[in-house]
Parts: sequence; structure tokens; C-alpha cells
Amino acid sequence: MGSTGKGLRLLPNYFSKVGLILLFCSISIPFLWFLEILDGNKELVKIITTDGLLISFLFIAVAKSKKENELSIRVRLQAFAVAFISIVVLIIIDSFFMILENKETFTRYGVARVLISMFVFYFCFFFYLMWKVKKRVENSELEKLEEGGHHEVQK
Repeated sequence: MGSTGKGLRLLPNYFSKVGLILLFCSISIPFLWFLEILDGNKELVKIITTDGLLISFLFIAVAKSKKENELSIRVRLQAFAVAFISIVVLIIIDSFFMILENKETFTRYGVARVLISMFVFYFCFFFYLMWKVKKRVENSELEKLEEGGHHEVQK
């Protein structure tokens, strides 16, 4: 990898699988508690679920893909930037509407809520951008094949 790859240290690919397992467990805990299969304090269940979601999202977001290259790293960084900017803009817009409605207190976003929202935005943008890149690569390969076919016909 070039300089871009050396500057960004990612976790090994298997961390995405660990993250998915942890995500499944984190999502299951509230349901198991609600069905009274798990016993415990509601606040404790909430904390464990939130922390589990954050850790699982982090593992998935910073794990290398199987075919990690400079382009995928660029897409990854672009998705992080877009997610960050989007969440900041949404919080500013929400605060603006709170002022217009003359609410006494602003909505206080919890750190966990902001981070989870940011990860969700990141995943949406990352997979969308990777899909666009894949389509672009497929189209350029198809064009090369078509051009190659025309050259053979002309000979």
C-alpha cells in the first residue's frame, strides 16, 4: 500500500465478524430482557446494549475488508467525513428548530446516540460509495472488453 494505507491502521478482517456477532448479541439482549428470559435492571440492560452496539459498530467500521486497497481506504475516509458532517448538520438543524419553537431546553443528544447515528450514517455512505465504485469498475471493464472486441474485428 502507498502512503494512504500506511497512515490508516485498520483491524484485521476477522474483527468484522466479531463485530457482527457482538451486534447480534447486543440487539438480542433487550428482547431477551423484555421476554423475561434475562433478569436484570432496565438501566443495566440499556447500558450493556448501548456499549455493545458502539463496540460492535467500531469493530465493523475499522476492520479491513478482504480486498482493502487505496481506493477503499479513500472511500472509507470519505464516508467517515460525510457521516460526521451529516450528524453535525442534523444537530444544528434540530437546535435551530428548538429555538423557533421556543422550547425551554434544547434536546440533549447523548454521546451514545450521536455515535450510533454517526456509525449508521457511515455504513450507509460507505456501502453506497463502494457500490458506486464497483459499478464504475464493472462499466470500465465492460468498455475495455468491448473496445478489445472491436480491435479484433477490425484486424
